[in-house]
Amino acid sequence: KNDVWVKGKSISINSKNYDCVFPFLTKNGKRLFFASNMPDGFGGFDLYYSDMEGDTAWGKPVNLGKDINSELDEMYPYIDSDTLYFSSKGNKGFGGADIFKSAITKNSFSNPQNLGKPYNSSKDDFSFIINNEDRFGYFSSNREGSHGYDNIYEFNIPEHPDTIRGFAINKITEDPIEGLLVTLHELDSKGVPTLVKEFSMNNDGKVELILKKHVEYLVTFF
Repeated sequence: KNDVWVKGKSISINSKNYDCVFPFLTKNGKRLFFASNMPDGFGGFDLYYSDMEGDTAWGKPVNLGKDINSELDEMYPYIDSDTLYFSSKGNKGFGGADIFKSAITKNSFSNPQNLGKPYNSSKDDFSFIINNEDRFGYFSSNREGSHGYDNIYEFNIPEHPDTIRGFAINKITEDPIEGLLVTLHELDSKGVPTLVKEFSMNNDGKVELILKKHVEYLVTFF
């Protein structure tokens, strides 16, 4: 207030009986995401949100549900546009805590997708934030090769994050392979594939795939 910090006040979601940690406030200031080990969760720390009611009051915390939360810890929520990023020790990953993302539709969240390598490792990876406008981001990790315990890492976003480009060559002659059959399948939440595209490479061996956001794909070459 007037360029001076004022004394903070505890908000209504807090309690002496459990922890509320890793807060993230949406841009409009109306929804607060956080992690908590309050009773009646799915185990460990779960992710919750609370909506502002009026000008200063916060509503009853809402658990993000079993699609997001596991029997272990979910932490460090971060919202970018229509995507939730968070760290989880209970969802399937590479070991330790991994970074996941989930598409947001109103008040529902899609099944989490592991961000994969190089963001995740066999150690703890967490506290992911991203700036799509300036095309960079940060996360923390205690992965092998770091100096100390937890380190901060920076990454750059590729120019076309939803486009895959490549080419097929003969390993011995290094000549392009023409006529290679390429299939593209979408995977549903249970990993069941549905064919969405099939084509043959031309004589230069090049391939380009433009993919939708928040969808897991299987690509095969024959």
